Amino acid sequence: KFTLPNTGRFGCLSPYQEIAIYVRELLQCDYALVAVPDLESIRIRAVAGPEAKTLGLGTADLIKKVRDWGPVVVDESRLIAVPVPSADRVLGILIGYSATPGAFTAADLEKLMTYGNVAGAILANASVESQSPNRRFGAEELVHFSRLMTVGELSACFAHDVVNPLTLIRTQVRLLQDALPADH
Repeated sequence: KFTLPNTGRFGCLSPYQEIAIYVRELLQCDYALVAVPDLESIRIRAVAGPEAKTLGLGTADLIKKVRDWGPVVVDESRLIAVPVPSADRVLGILIGYSATPGAFTAADLEKLMTYGNVAGAILANASVESQSPNRRFGAEELVHFSRLMTVGELSACFAHDVVNPLTLIRTQVRLLQDALPADH
């Protein structure tokens, strides 16, 4: 069972979509996918490439060509797959596909493996942020923030009041230096 990503939410990109776009640019391939394990299936979270919405069943065929979670280059070097690790588990899999046979090399596999670690950190951070509820601040914290803002405004005013006269004095000294002869 395969499910396609929910695209176009609120006009912004999800971390999965950003990763898929970056993988496509990194490998300069036709399509890039980010898939994650979902109970007894694989869920495709993002697809990047021309007409990604109409990729449909072709996406499932791409995933079926990957026998395990990689890293692997298969299908006459047209398909490349790398796991997305995080601590002691695999968060997903990055897949690149090119219609041209021989498109991917060992160097591409190495680049994608390196980026797989970065993608793992991005997805781990995104899952932590999505699980944490909106934080509410207590009265003491709000008073502390208010004091910090007041100190910041005070220091900005002080800096402004000190810098302006110093700039005026420096300008006057330069004018005097220019007006007086060098031997005076």
